[in-house]
Amino acid sequence: MMLPKGWKSIALSELQTKTSSVDPRRYPTEMFDLFSVPSYTSDAPECVTGDKIGSVKQEVQSNDILLCKIVPHIRRAWSVPQRTQRRQIASGEWIVFRSDYINSQYLRNFLISDGFHEQFMHTVSGVGGSLMRARPSEAVKISFPLPPLAEQRRIVAKLDSLTARIARARAELERVQQLRGAFTARFLRKIFSAEIKKHFPLSEVITSIDAGKNLKCEERPPKKNEQGIVKVSAVSSEIFRPEEAKTLPQSYLPPERDLITNGDVLLARASGSLKLVGRIAVAERCDGNLYLSDKVLRINIDKTWKDWVVWFLRSPLGREQIESFSSGISMHNIGQNNFKRIKIPFVNFQGREGKISSLIRGLKHINHLETEAQRALTLLNRLESSLLAKAFRGELVPQDPNDEPASVLLDRIRAERAAAPKPKRGRRQSTQDMPLPKKRQTGKHG
Repeated sequence: MMLPKGWKSIALSELQTKTSSVDPRRYPTEMFDLFSVPSYTSDAPECVTGDKIGSVKQEVQSNDILLCKIVPHIRRAWSVPQRTQRRQIASGEWIVFRSDYINSQYLRNFLISDGFHEQFMHTVSGVGGSLMRARPSEAVKISFPLPPLAEQRRIVAKLDSLTARIARARAELERVQQLRGAFTARFLRKIFSAEIKKHFPLSEVITSIDAGKNLKCEERPPKKNEQGIVKVSAVSSEIFRPEEAKTLPQSYLPPERDLITNGDVLLARASGSLKLVGRIAVAERCDGNLYLSDKVLRINIDKTWKDWVVWFLRSPLGREQIESFSSGISMHNIGQNNFKRIKIPFVNFQGREGKISSLIRGLKHINHLETEAQRALTLLNRLESSLLAKAFRGELVPQDPNDEPASVLLDRIRAERAAAPKPKRGRRQSTQDMPLPKKRQTGKHG
């Protein structure tokens, strides 16, 4: 890629830093700011005392950039904020970058961009899921577009302004989904009212249930000439989203019986959220290359009961049963036997048809609004990706010939690295010095 005049392309290794380590257990009463992977979603470190931390950590400092190497398909890059009174430490699952001559937000934006992420995923090892890790030695070989420092600041200011507008638009569009959910729930509660006294087990109208396999896949949707398996997120909104899929290896030929076709009733068997387990979606827009997974099942229902059952399972009364039959703590699951025990309200064929027709008429307008909102959200996501790509090609803001060129900046970065003190390695506390804990407390912070 041709870079603008005054820019340089460097390896990320030029910015990687070797951190000092610290064993928080040596300071049992000291409060630390711990930048752990689980705390990333809250955008704030955990405030925790040393005796609650079960292993050696690395010391970080304000404006460091942390890149997560585990489960790398989830984009996680953290800019360490200004230090409080507490020491800042991070788990070993972060690759740390540091330089006084790099705008930390500019680097962070690069690390969450599509261009970087595609290359980052090629550094991955592991069998899949939580065992997948990026190899730091390979990740830091990725090229980083280095503009003059003044231009980095202009790029960040422009991105902040544009992404703030996108965030406001996204929030308004997401309200449409919330309104649809509330409206649909009220409508369904009315249709499947408590006035219906007769019920029967779901097993009486299910002809079979099909499940796929848990396979190692590439964390991206398959192309037209590739095959993939659907993720739970493909059905969790109760509108089938074929783009929420993973690509199967070319060497694997999935069984034809697992192929998803239009009209299939799909069930999210498991989810980390109880609210999402047991969600139902009807397959549509299938291109003949998506297959069932171990967490997304196909429910084959008697045709005369199909629509009635699908809508009941989406109703508040159906959801109450699904959640009550689910098991698990961190990963919620509804087994096939429990799923078949769900009680379905009995209404004769004509009554069912009349109620479903009334429901579809009532939802038609709001479904159209939600479809348009979802289309707009997709465009916003593409716009955000496009803005980042333009930023790192030097096309987002104009260049200023008076800016100090990146070649001078690079010399300073290298001089800074050469003068950096050697990191200190934290001494593990001797077991003779450590008090025996009454209860092991390393589960969350270890």
